[in-house]
Amino acid sequence: MAICMTLRAAGSKVHLLIKKSSIPWYIKMAAPTSVRFLHEKAYVNGKWTEAASGKTFDVINPSNGKKIGVVPDMDAADTQNAIQFAQTAFESWKETSAKERSVILRKWSELCMQNKDELAKLLTLENGKPLAEATGEVMYGTSFMEWFAEEARRVYVEFPNAMITRKACAAIAAGCTVVLKPAEDTPYSALALCELAEKAGLPPGVLNIVTCSRSNAAEVGKMLCENQWSKDLLYWFYCCRQGSIYIYTIVN
Repeated sequence: MAICMTLRAAGSKVHLLIKKSSIPWYIKMAAPTSVRFLHEKAYVNGKWTEAASGKTFDVINPSNGKKIGVVPDMDAADTQNAIQFAQTAFESWKETSAKERSVILRKWSELCMQNKDELAKLLTLENGKPLAEATGEVMYGTSFMEWFAEEARRVYVEFPNAMITRKACAAIAAGCTVVLKPAEDTPYSALALCELAEKAGLPPGVLNIVTCSRSNAAEVGKMLCENQWSKDLLYWFYCCRQGSIYIYTIVN
């Protein structure tokens, strides 16, 4: 049996004839239970949590259009709560030694490498990129953990894994805490990293994940920009409208 797929690119059509046996696992797969580290809750203050409103939004597999699962649709109040927990955790985290932070980052990187295949499957499931490329990204993302683990000791929605580790690990290594809003299309990779960070020994409140849909992104971003505790703001804009709102808020 073969399946005919039509792809659209730059106004043209490309017809592909694919044998059923050659269809990748991530297109066939419908049940999210077959992938480890898939969490349907946000991560705040070391706990898996829901939005105060109880609202959720769907995460879709871009390769087949099927629903993978849901995550909390958080709002400004939920974000404010996460920021307050991060600020509380900062008071103790900043007092840890560079060596202590280095040990945790190193352990985090080791856990990610031990589970790189499962992390890559999860990334492919929600992002749609080939499994080989997803595996490469996980290894690339882990390299930032290793690098900042060494730097800490010395004391000197295209990449849902690597772009998180690249920025969050720098802040954590320096003794700062993090509140992260992942792209609404790919929240599971960020949440998976939190599970491994917790296993590595990262204290509650140091790394927090706030998930929200596009409809709530503006108010969540506004809260992140305007909150009195926000000392550094790093964004990757997946949407021109959201990006323009965030930039306008920061400038003003």
